[in-house]
Amino acid sequence: MIASLPTLVLIIFQPHQTHGAHLHGIRTGLGADDDSHRSALFLNRIGQCKGLEKLPIFVPDAKIVQLNTTHYVVSGIIRFHEAYPEGFGISGLVWIEQCSELGKCQPFTSKVAFGDVCQVLNSMDDVFNTFLNRSSPVFKCPFRKGVYRFNDVVMDNEVFRYLSPHVSNDWKIVLQASHNNHIIFCIAVDLSVFNWEEMIKKTQYL
Repeated sequence: MIASLPTLVLIIFQPHQTHGAHLHGIRTGLGADDDSHRSALFLNRIGQCKGLEKLPIFVPDAKIVQLNTTHYVVSGIIRFHEAYPEGFGISGLVWIEQCSELGKCQPFTSKVAFGDVCQVLNSMDDVFNTFLNRSSPVFKCPFRKGVYRFNDVVMDNEVFRYLSPHVSNDWKIVLQASHNNHIIFCIAVDLSVFNWEEMIKKTQYL
């Protein structure tokens, strides 16, 4: 599900997209604004939500390597402790949180719900197909008990362009799946967005 995040995050922001690339009245960080191209993205962590390590589906922290100024390469595993046959009825939520330097986070967007996970996976675009091609075994329904490995999945910063350094430097994207009102899966993406000019000021005295 790592590379399915870009499509789902865009769904969150779709109602807010404007020519001026604003969200909640705030200029965004990596969008079409003239100064947004001076923002830098740091992908810090992709892994299991803190405090939910005992869920039936577990995602250890992925290995993240910066490929260049706009792309990251992600490798990791998803461990299923139980099998989930097709039609099992798994639903999901995705939302974004704004975080402080102390690591405390609060909701920044409302939670966007999506229905049957199998239907969502089948309707994903080319971004997700790239992810599928990098998984072994192929990540699709029905899910078997065991380990799914994902090797060298390339993620770019395009999907994170709505996360603004004008609002916060630190952000968290959360993707959660449930069955019968019980959480079975939760993955968090921790990232930071900085304005280049601010970064230069902070680092010139180091």
